[in-house]
Amino acid sequence: MASDELTRQPTRVDSQETRIQVEVEQELPDSPIRWDAPEKPGRVSSQSQYYSVQDNPYQQFASRRQSRIPNLKAASPYPGSQADIHEQDRPWKCGDPYRHLVPTKGDSWHRCHKLAEKYDNEMCDAWKEEVDKLLIFAGLFSATVTAFTVESYQWLSEESEDVSAKLLGYIANHLYNSTATRPTPPFDFAADTFSVDSSDVRINTVWFLSLTLSLTTVLIGILCLQWLREFQRDAALPHKEAVALRQMRYEGLLHWKVPEILSVLPILLQLSLILFFMGLLELLWTRNRTVAIFVSAVIAVVMLFLGITTALPALQHAFTRDNHLRIPQCPYKSPQSWLCYRSCNAIFRVISTLQIPKFELPFFHRLFKSATDLNWMTFDMRWRQLRDAEEVVRGTAKKLRDSDDLIHSLQWINNTFTQSVEAVYPIYHNLGDMDISVAAATVSGFYQDGQIDNATLRVMLDDRFSPTEDQKREIILAYYLHLHCEAHPILKPMYVENVIRILNSQEVPPSFYEWISQILQDLATASPSNTSSSALLNPDLSIQALLCVKNLITRNRRGGLQTLDIVVAWSLLHRLLSSSISTVPDDRSVDVNVNTHYLKVACDLFEVFEGWIAQGKAIERWERVKVCAEGMMTIFPPSTDITVLQSLCPEMDKAVDLVQSLEDHIDALGGPSAILLKEGWWLDYWDLYTEDDWGNLLKNFQAVSGTS
Repeated sequence: MASDELTRQPTRVDSQETRIQVEVEQELPDSPIRWDAPEKPGRVSSQSQYYSVQDNPYQQFASRRQSRIPNLKAASPYPGSQADIHEQDRPWKCGDPYRHLVPTKGDSWHRCHKLAEKYDNEMCDAWKEEVDKLLIFAGLFSATVTAFTVESYQWLSEESEDVSAKLLGYIANHLYNSTATRPTPPFDFAADTFSVDSSDVRINTVWFLSLTLSLTTVLIGILCLQWLREFQRDAALPHKEAVALRQMRYEGLLHWKVPEILSVLPILLQLSLILFFMGLLELLWTRNRTVAIFVSAVIAVVMLFLGITTALPALQHAFTRDNHLRIPQCPYKSPQSWLCYRSCNAIFRVISTLQIPKFELPFFHRLFKSATDLNWMTFDMRWRQLRDAEEVVRGTAKKLRDSDDLIHSLQWINNTFTQSVEAVYPIYHNLGDMDISVAAATVSGFYQDGQIDNATLRVMLDDRFSPTEDQKREIILAYYLHLHCEAHPILKPMYVENVIRILNSQEVPPSFYEWISQILQDLATASPSNTSSSALLNPDLSIQALLCVKNLITRNRRGGLQTLDIVVAWSLLHRLLSSSISTVPDDRSVDVNVNTHYLKVACDLFEVFEGWIAQGKAIERWERVKVCAEGMMTIFPPSTDITVLQSLCPEMDKAVDLVQSLEDHIDALGGPSAILLKEGWWLDYWDLYTEDDWGNLLKNFQAVSGTS
């Protein structure tokens, strides 16, 4: 269990840092991205210096992003035909209705019946288990007491052997006096009458009472088991009727005091044991003091333990000075300790009538309020209310809120049961219903202190980043899904939607951009044959991720998207458009089933990419130009008829503008050979393109723009 929990936890980092610093070895033979790749066979080489690992400004992110290379030559998993749009081009934001909901399962009456059935089973199973153990102990104990009483009851009457001995003594005395010269005094037979010793009476009284109580426990226990069997009998009714029938039985069970009768059984058996000890000590003290001393010492320890554990719950409740009772509760709850607790309540009520000033202390108000407790359950519920209270006034809880008990319970459930996704769902919904501060403390506890994700969560929940409650709520839910989406891929669509909604709605710390980087790579590499990523094969997710990239590029925040993210965005665009921009080799026409919605999304991104090229530093300009140029050549192969695309989607003017801007930048940076033949670190995402490929792209787009 411990190893599983550790593997789910994010990487530990220095708490003073806000970004992860990773040492990357100079050689990464297992990395999917070859940072200093040698010249590949079949590629065009030049005198230009290859992009080395020292030149790569994103080397420090290599380990944490774990890039996966999409197969651009494989068939696109998205439909090429025109799809129903359903506001796909509207970015998701916090507060909008969810498209990918965490499921809630089951008919309402069926769930109510299951909850009641679970409660009854746990309650009755606990009773049955206790009664079964009591029956076993009572049977063994009765046999033990019987062995003693078989001997002790004979002390209550004169035995025939004693009468015979007296008669023989009388006859012997009479014969001796008839022949002896000096006769003895005559034997007074009538004066030697039998009498029972008072000690023997007491011993037999307590032992026979002990045996009677033990057998009574067995009798009542058997009756209770029969009552519980009938209470749990299944009538095979519809769920609604079964709930009503169960409630009728349950109310009868309470009205006729079955729980109270069951609680008396251990008290009867313990009383029987105490009576047996009393008789045993009386016997030993009248027979041998040495033996009696040792046995008395052992029995005294046992009785002391019983007395302390019986009184401790009442004593803790009475003398704890913390008005909120935020201390570990004593678990020594039993029927006899409940009697002790009620006795203490009666004493306190008597004291309260005396109006003694020294008892006007805050914690005494709590004791007087406890008079309404009906059983240990109501005792626990009142204790919990005091723990949840922000203020306690004269023993009454005021301004209740969720306390650490709820936080720790969800954290325990998460650590214990979330190997199954069925346990993740209810925790997710509970976090959505809890107070923001409590939900945040709960999720924060899932992450180890000092980890970057935990530190980022606290920063993001600040009002500077998330001023509204909806934003804070979605951040908390996203962090919870982030913990489990890798172990349970079915959660990934919900996780992706949460992250996109957050990024579209607010500013985030730089470290949070790593999440969208990983999401882009997951979307770009999703495959139907891969069960861990097949849940992401939804074009809505890809479109919304690209719209999010568009939004983030427009913001142009420092520490935001990196060039690697733009490369993956181009790859994701290719996956969306490859099935739409399908060609017929003979006439170079475009498939009439082209998805113009996907094409419009791409054209909006082309417009943003044009601005992104100009945003970067001049020294990095060539890299951005190269990425976008190769991305355009990947999406629009030479066989693509741009004229037909233009007729289907007038927004293709934005693609034309991007190509013209790229042409200007390439000319300014030394021409196509200076840019395209310089090998970039992202070339595993697509083939190396040459000056001829760039010329073919220009030719296609110049036919649309009308330039020669």
